[in-house]
Amino acid sequence: MHPIGYGIGFAARKAPGEAFVWDNKTNRYGYNLFRGHFIAKNKGIIKTLIIGDYAVGYGQGLVLNSGFAIDKSCETIKISRTGNLGIKPNNSLSNIAFRGVASTIAWSKMETSFFYSIAKLDATLRENGKLGKRYVQSLKRNNYYRTKEDLNKYGVIKEQVIGGNITYKYSKSTEVGFNALMHRYSLPIEPNTTRGNPYRFSGNKNSNYSVFFVKHGKICIFLGKKAFLII
Repeated sequence: MHPIGYGIGFAARKAPGEAFVWDNKTNRYGYNLFRGHFIAKNKGIIKTLIIGDYAVGYGQGLVLNSGFAIDKSCETIKISRTGNLGIKPNNSLSNIAFRGVASTIAWSKMETSFFYSIAKLDATLRENGKLGKRYVQSLKRNNYYRTKEDLNKYGVIKEQVIGGNITYKYSKSTEVGFNALMHRYSLPIEPNTTRGNPYRFSGNKNSNYSVFFVKHGKICIFLGKKAFLII
């Protein structure tokens, strides 16, 4: 990160067992996984602007999570806490978080974040011959391309995500906020639930939201669309 408030990052990975080749048919160009971003910070009302790979974390990660930590203490049961980390570059060379553009605008005690992501995900593709329907049975998120089966799953489904956050900070230790996001997939996801969780997501779009109230050192309340958390 440059002192004037701009930064750029790039990373690439070739895992053990993956071929180092240039092949348009399989979308392999030397390295098999790439990450990159441009970031600008503290430019007028723009607190953060990221173009490229990024992560988002608000409200204890109930809906949006970009980091997780466990407090160090002498207590037998540890207290899980993750602060509102906001938007930040995603330098991970494993799973994709978001890829697109994200920005946080701050004024007075209010912060508003917006983000849009579009990325191709690896998945197991299936076809129903009788119905003439193509669908995805499961997503593959380890980003390894060592076998022909791995390559057949490469980038077969497109994921679009749009979302935002509004946070009001009463003081340095107290804040309240609202998160919302929507996913849309280019193909429907129809998991096999006969041998797994019958409540797994299915379909090609989904929306989620959460509200949170945090008073550090005392109580934290997080309410989501289908979940809640009190600490």
